[in-house]
Amino acid sequence: MPECWRPALAVLALLLALASAGAQPAGAQSAANETAGAARAMPSGAEGAAAQLDFIDGLYRQGESFRAESEILRFLFEYPDHPRRPEVELLRARLYLRDGHAERAGLMLYALLDRQRSGAVRAPAARLLVFALVRQGRLDDAVPWLAAAEFAPAALEPLRQAPPALVPPRTAVTWSTWLPGSGFFVIGEPGKGSAAVGLNLGFTAGALLALQQGNPPAALVFALVEIALYRGGREAVGEAAQAKVTAARLEAAKAWLEAHGEPAMLRAGLSVPGDGN
Repeated sequence: MPECWRPALAVLALLLALASAGAQPAGAQSAANETAGAARAMPSGAEGAAAQLDFIDGLYRQGESFRAESEILRFLFEYPDHPRRPEVELLRARLYLRDGHAERAGLMLYALLDRQRSGAVRAPAARLLVFALVRQGRLDDAVPWLAAAEFAPAALEPLRQAPPALVPPRTAVTWSTWLPGSGFFVIGEPGKGSAAVGLNLGFTAGALLALQQGNPPAALVFALVEIALYRGGREAVGEAAQAKVTAARLEAAKAWLEAHGEPAMLRAGLSVPGDGN
């Protein structure tokens, strides 16, 4: 399901639940919809808000992302001025980040931080925004938020360093420029290197042999194939080297996120009074 449909579907589910609550007679939904039934059973006013927050917290902790977002949207609609609204908005951003939608979570957090210039929610929101930007590889965009997130100014420096023991893509391409196929040996893929060197040498030898035998058309065909192999080999070794660097950076980012508390932050639910958070 495309990510852009998710908020619309959540709103649709909320509207259907509200519509069915007024359209169906009492007792018609005894066991048909547990979520809607629990929501309708909540008391009104401050007590109802607390009950709904507790319900949202339970859904989030159980990993019920779609249902949790539906109830979050319901809460934000029914209690627009509730003092804990920023916490609920933060929980929604955490939900998106937990489900792998770092870009969407980042947009939510930018909006939340723009409204919350101070208060208890600002530091965790900034921290979550740094996590979302690190997941996207946008380290420069994350730097201005380090102070608000209560991170050290140089916290991101380990992620800027080149992964150790890896050959830069430019170096691998340079090797394959001078000796076609040799770049694969440099990046630790000798199988591909042997195949590339063999093909390049074979077609080069074929072109030279065709010229010696007085067959220019065949030599031209061999030469054209060799040129294509040469260019394609340089691109392939560059992409392979870049893939290794990217994978290493992703692993480094994952380790950084774990060391700075992202998993624990995403596991924790809404800090409802009395839940022990």
